[in-house]
Amino acid sequence: MKARSSSPVHVHVQRSQSLPCSAETVRGVTHGSASDPGLRVRKPKKVVHKSHSSEREPEQADWTCVQSRDRFARSEAAGAHLQAELSDKTNGSNSLLAERERTVSFEETLSDVWAGSRMLAEELAPGSSHQDGADETPSVQPDCERERERPEREALVPDGSVLLLAALREAETGAHAAAVQLTSFREALGHESAAPGCRIGRQKALLLEKLEEFKSRNRAVRQQLKDFQDREAGRLEADRHMYVILKKLTLTETENLNLKRDLREKEGRIEVLMVLRQEEKLKLEAVVQQSKSVETVRAHLQGQLRNKESENNRLTVQLRGLEKTLAEQKLRIGCLKAQVSSASEKEKDEKEALKKATRVQKQRAEKFEAAVEKSYAHLREKDAELASLRSEVEVWRRRQEEGVEVQVPLEVLKQQVCEMTLQLQRERESVRVSNEDLLQKVEKLSLENTDLSLENAALKASVSDLEERLRRSVEEVQEQTTICQHQEQLSEDHQTQVAELQKEVVGLKSRLADILKEQEELRETKEAEVRQVRELRVCVSELEAYPELLRAAKQRERDLQDRLLLSERTMSRSALTLQELQAKAEHQSEQLRPSVDTKDSMSKQNDGLREQMESLHRRVEEVAEENRALLQKLFVQEEALEHGGQQLEQSSTENLSLHRHLEAALSDVKQQVSIVKEKAVLRERTLQGKIQELDSERNRREKELKTLRLSKESMEKQFEVRLKDLQLRLDQSENHKQSIQNYIDFLKNSYTTMFEDSL
Repeated sequence: MKARSSSPVHVHVQRSQSLPCSAETVRGVTHGSASDPGLRVRKPKKVVHKSHSSEREPEQADWTCVQSRDRFARSEAAGAHLQAELSDKTNGSNSLLAERERTVSFEETLSDVWAGSRMLAEELAPGSSHQDGADETPSVQPDCERERERPEREALVPDGSVLLLAALREAETGAHAAAVQLTSFREALGHESAAPGCRIGRQKALLLEKLEEFKSRNRAVRQQLKDFQDREAGRLEADRHMYVILKKLTLTETENLNLKRDLREKEGRIEVLMVLRQEEKLKLEAVVQQSKSVETVRAHLQGQLRNKESENNRLTVQLRGLEKTLAEQKLRIGCLKAQVSSASEKEKDEKEALKKATRVQKQRAEKFEAAVEKSYAHLREKDAELASLRSEVEVWRRRQEEGVEVQVPLEVLKQQVCEMTLQLQRERESVRVSNEDLLQKVEKLSLENTDLSLENAALKASVSDLEERLRRSVEEVQEQTTICQHQEQLSEDHQTQVAELQKEVVGLKSRLADILKEQEELRETKEAEVRQVRELRVCVSELEAYPELLRAAKQRERDLQDRLLLSERTMSRSALTLQELQAKAEHQSEQLRPSVDTKDSMSKQNDGLREQMESLHRRVEEVAEENRALLQKLFVQEEALEHGGQQLEQSSTENLSLHRHLEAALSDVKQQVSIVKEKAVLRERTLQGKIQELDSERNRREKELKTLRLSKESMEKQFEVRLKDLQLRLDQSENHKQSIQNYIDFLKNSYTTMFEDSL
């Protein structure tokens, strides 16, 4: 039929060859894989075997399982085909006769499935279907009869097959429901003209649901059948394993019997050997005649002993040679000590040079202190000049009260004074910031100098430690020449020391690099200061370019403010240079205190100057108010203008003189800056020279350490090689002596046994 022709593809599943039952090939179904977790049935933990089952029963059970699986697969394929045909029927593509034929084929497959499940249940139940003898026609039983037969089947089925029987019952009920639904659908198709379309669609949907349920149950039953077949195969393999074990037991029993037989034979041989031993004791009497040969052997052995004594003497000579090499090593160590002493003397010379440099720096610091005192005296003179200028300004102001046309230049001068005050404040702040930065740098330099001194002390301590370690190593070489292990430990200690020294050298390099960076920063700060001086010169030149109207009476105050700024700059620079020299001279806190005091005094002076500037501002404001009052009196005081013109001429002459003083002060500042630059260059050169010397000394010491380490390693290797040679020779001599002694003992024992037997 068409339903059977469209059945799914089957594959041949071959049984394992290790099974003793048969090597037949069974047809299996590719549908319903066991990997589907929804259709997987759990295996029982134990498989209950029948006690009195023949080899024919598992084969029949396997064959029935395979047949049932095949039937279920065919039923599932028929249901799928029917479902496809039903879907096609809705589209109106197939005829009614073909559908009826397919339904008939589906009923036949369902009947086959029922028959297969019935047969499998009967075979699983002990003694049910094999005695009845067989091929029953498939018939659909009612539900009440199935429910009556269930307890009987469950009572007959073993524990491991309960799940399989339940699955078969479920598959049977599903097949019955599908058959009922199929018959109803067939009747609906037979009465298609009378039945409405909605009823046919409902019947179709119900039939599809039943078919889906039947498919799922069919898959579960096939999976359980496969598991049951696997369990049967495992049981058969266990039976075969038991059979093999029984064979092994029989073989071991036969082997035990053979071993007992061998033991009896060996006991007989032992008795024979005892008899032979007694015969050999009788033959030992003939050994007395061989005493002469034994004496010759003894003479030969004595000659060998003499040869070994000569070899031992030669080894003692070699040991003396090794002692001589040790003495040479001691001499080398003395040379190394001399080199270390020369290095210590060089360090002492360097210390003296450093002391001289510190003295020179102290002298320079004293010179700078004298220069600072001179600058203080110069500032005092400038203060006196400022007081005189202030008195002149007050006199000029009184005279200006009488003038009328002076208001416009006064306002211009006011603006200039305000701008100059702002510039003064800015420059003071910049000077203050630069002072603080320089103080911080001085403190950093002092700390670095202290660190360098501490590092020098640490290097001295390390040199002394190295001397002590060298002395200890010499003593240990004198005392323990034969202990190679101790020498290896000393070599490891020296290697660690060399590594530490290398680390210290790396740290010194990094610190030297930091010092060079700081020197570059100092150079940059000095260049910035020089740039500021140049900018001030440009500002002065720009101020000189103003017209003659701006060079009025208030120009004195501007010049005075410029002079104050210059004096503050000179004082700040001198204080900074003084602080730098003091920090680099002694590296002590006592020399930093006067710099702090000078800083405080400078801050106090700056505060005083600020107060003076504020008073000047107040006076300027008062002058502005007075000028406003004078505006009202312009038409009355014409004569005061002429007098004011004369005073302006006098003030211009005074301004020229003040300008000359400013130029002289600028030249002094230039000279001081050049002197400071030269000193900084000299210091940098000296520092670079010292750095190069330190690098050369470090390289020299590293080379010396490398040579010492290489010489030490070579000597240790020589010692080890010679000691190994001596040890090997001594071992050989001892082994030879031991062999000779053993031979002598054997001869003695043989003599004693021979003479005792003879006696």
